[in-house]
Amino acid sequence: LLVILAYVVDEKGAAGTTPAQRPELRILTRSKDEVSSDALSMHGFEALTANDYRLAYLPPCIPNPASSTPSAGVNDTGVFFIVSPRDMVVARPRDFDDHISWLLDRRQFGAALEEAELNPGQLRRHKLQDIGEKYLGHLTEERQFDKAAALCPRILNDKARLWHKWVEVFNKIGQQQAIISYIPLRNPQLHADTYTSLLLHFLEKEPKEVQRLLSEWPSDLYNTPPLIEAAKARMVQSPDDSVLLQVLASVLVSNADYQEALQIYLKLQLPEQAFGLIT
Repeated sequence: LLVILAYVVDEKGAAGTTPAQRPELRILTRSKDEVSSDALSMHGFEALTANDYRLAYLPPCIPNPASSTPSAGVNDTGVFFIVSPRDMVVARPRDFDDHISWLLDRRQFGAALEEAELNPGQLRRHKLQDIGEKYLGHLTEERQFDKAAALCPRILNDKARLWHKWVEVFNKIGQQQAIISYIPLRNPQLHADTYTSLLLHFLEKEPKEVQRLLSEWPSDLYNTPPLIEAAKARMVQSPDDSVLLQVLASVLVSNADYQEALQIYLKLQLPEQAFGLIT
């Protein structure tokens, strides 16, 4: 590739009657095809002529083979300098982080994440985790809650701190149903309050979902006393609701309140569950 500093002249205007344009740094192939062209914001460019500019190149430094640790700030790609009487611009070859920044600036978060995941070793300034969380934030802003939830295991992995953070995000925006199927039960196991708050939410909104979760979640994940209290409070209005009664019985069993649970199973005529407590 060829790097050229171009000074553009307006052929229609008389010399000295129109302000000068900004100089341009152009990259061409050997066959003179233009790869890129960038106008440079040099101070006072309006009054400068072509002879006021210089293009200089500093070749890359050869690393010391005896050193196992690269030095910070080492010029390992080569640097171009565009110099004027009032200013100097430094131009470096675009690296992988620049490409990721370009994608993020254009809100192409999904593409940025995919490329970063394919080339994690090339990241220097960006972090894969940060890119993933920006994508989650973008999806929630766009109200693509199901897609954001489905990506959480891929992005958050086994980091409990991040899981707590994003479960709270879904709680605040009222999207517990979107995230519930993806919440980890082990590796990592979250705080008991996290699982309890979700069960309390569904107990209020959708008791059948609580019934399903209680059948799938180990009883050591959540706190039973607040669930028992909430279930009994709901049953004041619906004392014969079979779903609420089964939820209450399941939580009572988890809390080792077998006698009270047995009475509920007998009331519901569920012999299998009742005999399970007797034996």
